[in-house]
Formats: sequence, structure tokens, C-alpha cells
Amino acid sequence: MSIFVTMKRLISFLLFYCLKGLSYLPLRVLYALGTPIYLLVYYVLGYRKETVNTSLGLSFPDKTAKELAFIEKSFYKHFIQIIMESIKSFSISKDEIQDRVLVDPQLLSLAEDYYQQNKQILIVIGHYGNWEWAALRLGRATSCQSFAIYNALSNPFFDKWIKRNRERFGTILIPSKEIPAYLQQITAQPSITAFVGDQSPVHVEHSYWTDFLGRDTPVFRGFEKYCKQLDATVWYCEMEKLKKGYYRLNFTHITDRPNEMKQDEITEIHTRLLEKTIQRRPEYWLWTHRRWKRAHLKPS
Repeated sequence: MSIFVTMKRLISFLLFYCLKGLSYLPLRVLYALGTPIYLLVYYVLGYRKETVNTSLGLSFPDKTAKELAFIEKSFYKHFIQIIMESIKSFSISKDEIQDRVLVDPQLLSLAEDYYQQNKQILIVIGHYGNWEWAALRLGRATSCQSFAIYNALSNPFFDKWIKRNRERFGTILIPSKEIPAYLQQITAQPSITAFVGDQSPVHVEHSYWTDFLGRDTPVFRGFEKYCKQLDATVWYCEMEKLKKGYYRLNFTHITDRPNEMKQDEITEIHTRLLEKTIQRRPEYWLWTHRRWKRAHLKPS
């Protein structure tokens, strides 16, 4: 093993346990620590401000410069808050996550019904609110086994420990490259599986293209494909932010019969639902994410 690899692992180890130590601070203290970080990120470093500013302007052309500036600042404050909340995730208790993330009672009752029917539940969610806390909360929501599809981190040490942390309350994380093997394993096991539906596809030529927030946007077809493959019941999840540090998972039913839906119909529906969520409170979506970085590759 090279010295470079050894040092990289050592730095990763030290950083992880520094974050782990910070996580034991009360959330109000973490938020206070986040204030100077917000000032640094927004006013000094200007982290991805050009991306955020451009995306907001193109997504909301009818808003004034003052309105857009307010949304932008509000987003960065929220962005730093979810970083602090993610640090807290390393040690947050089951009771606290249940208090801070409420779940629509509709899902709780219906999940039990689907469990008895041996029916899979597939949920699509966006980078809205605090999606990491959503994954933690799903593990405590019902008696069904819950899964969440995620993109593995490039740093294997961090990927291992963050995956272990996110699975503390029962949700099992499945790397996106392992989806085919995972689907074969769950066909006889009723479960809830959450997918993030607003990633930027790499292979845009195989994507579904639609207007999203006023711009041509490629959307993964994979979620719809798996819904039909499993003949699952399909739901959209909105993570509503009630106030700082408190959320509610609201669910909109899309279909119980995915194979009777037209091609790309499920994809179009969940994209429209996320769009409406963002339009109501745009500051809680992840605007630093370069969602339209491949939009210029749209096939003619």
C-alpha cells in the first residue's frame, strides 16, 4: 500500500470521527456553528452561486430580482442547515428522528395493507427538504423492510461508514449499480423502496425528456421500469419542511397498476409533482445540483 493511500485513509478516518464527535452536540448548537459557515459559503466563497443564480432566473422568469435574491439567500441558509442535520445523523436517536420527521398516516395504514397482499411499494423522492433524514425515518415508519437506492461515494472509507450510519434504523441502502441483483432478491418480500428521481442522467440519449421548471430536462426512466417490473404500487414523496429541523413526509399515490400506464406516464407524473413542490417553496430544493448540465445534449 502506497504512502499516499495510507495518508488518504488516515485523513478520512480522522475527518469521519471529528464529524461523529460533533454530532453529539445539540442540534441548536450545530445550527449556531452553521451561521458563520453560511456567511463564508455565501458571501466569501460564493459556492456555486453562478449555478444557483442562473437556475433560479431561468426557472422563475416572472419573479423580480429582489424575489430571486431572497430565494437564493434562503436556499443557502437551508443548505447549511441540512449539512448540520446530516452531521447530527451520525448520533441522532430513534425517538428524535421520529419527533423531527412526521409521516403521513396514510402511508402507515396502506403499507400494512400492501404488506398483507405481498405487494411492493416504490417511492420516488427529490433532493428536497432533507432526503437523508427521510431515509432514516422510513426505517422506523412501518413493519415493512425499507430500502433506499443511492449512488456510492468515490471514497470507499466514507461510503462504508456513511452507509452503515444511514442503515442504523432499518433502511438498507442499495448502490444504484446493484439494482438488478436487488430486484431479484425482493420479489417475494413485501417492502418499501425509495428512489431519488431528480438526478441528472449520464446517458441522456436513453432518458425521457420533458419541460421541468421551464427548461428541457432529461429524466431517468429507471424508476418507471422497476415499477412495472415489480408490478408495484407507486407513490411520490414530498418532504415538507415545517420549520427549522422539523419535516413531514407527505405521500401522493400515483398508481397500483403500473403496467396499465402508458410509456413514460409515471415518469411524467412524478416529475410534475416534484415541480409543484418546488414552485411552492423553491428554497428547499438543492439548487447547487447541476440538474441541467447535460440539457444541451438533447437528441434532435
